[in-house]
Amino acid sequence: MKSKPPILTLGQIAQILGDPPRSQQKSLAISANRKQPPPLRVQPPRIIGPRPDRMTILAGIICKHCIVVGADSQLTDPGDGGVAYVNKINAINFHSAAVLFDEKGELFSGPPESPAPPDVVLIAECGLPAITNRAVDIIREKATFERIASASSVIKVLESSVREMKADWDEDQKSYTRQFGAAVLLAFYVKNAPHLYTCDIAGPGIAKSADGHYVALGLGATLANYLLAELADPNGEDAFQIAAMIYTIAKVKQHNAYCGGDINISLLHPVPHETLYSPTIGKSTPLAREVVDIAERWLIGRDEQTQRLRNKQILKLLQTISKDTQKEYLRAMSSNE
Repeated sequence: MKSKPPILTLGQIAQILGDPPRSQQKSLAISANRKQPPPLRVQPPRIIGPRPDRMTILAGIICKHCIVVGADSQLTDPGDGGVAYVNKINAINFHSAAVLFDEKGELFSGPPESPAPPDVVLIAECGLPAITNRAVDIIREKATFERIASASSVIKVLESSVREMKADWDEDQKSYTRQFGAAVLLAFYVKNAPHLYTCDIAGPGIAKSADGHYVALGLGATLANYLLAELADPNGEDAFQIAAMIYTIAKVKQHNAYCGGDINISLLHPVPHETLYSPTIGKSTPLAREVVDIAERWLIGRDEQTQRLRNKQILKLLQTISKDTQKEYLRAMSSNE
């Protein structure tokens, strides 16, 4: 029996992030049962000019013992109405066929109503909620009787669901969806191997495997991919990768007015459970809200501290270079005379 994968605790976050800024130390004394104050935010000015496709931010990281999926909670709003906030990460239950034996001792697959636990796939949404919600509903229906024998099993359900949803769309509906965007991110395990896929529902609706051990979607994807290129490490400790995900989405929220709200984090672990198709099944664990909120404060506070220190060091270096350059210039002028 394999050892149970580690789950991030508040103490582990504290060890990784170090002591919080003095101004935020009081947060540590707040009980988890009490309401937490909202995370510190810097709201940037609204983007001036043509509106971009507003698909907020999703990201996934493959770690040693799990896959981390993170998202902001702000909804894409194609109109000028108010802003809504929701959890965009869904746990989809695929049917898991447990290893069962008949009276003769021969192996057979249990029926769909068997008590075998489901094999979970995480699906995160960004873009038009009316489109992505419908896609997830169809995927959930199709997944009920589908077993994950390979990555193709999941991709087949995803792509057929998108085709079914778009089958009766007219040109106006297609144009509207392309304008504002709609996409999903999938995370799942097959035979203990982690997989990350994305699918542009507004485009061809074809699933695309992540090029590496991380991927980001949405309007904040450019900044997120830049940060994850430095922070995401498939061989690093899971707790650090979770902190990296929280930090990445927090920074995207700071610099993009279309990304905001609480940060939602879900972990997907390969849990030992013998089935006809795999020695493991996927199990989803949402990270506790108070843990994410406190970690976000610590990370942003520490980031601001290190930025100030870095800026002082850069200023000092530039002043030194300026003095040295001035001396070289005067020396050159003297020799020319």
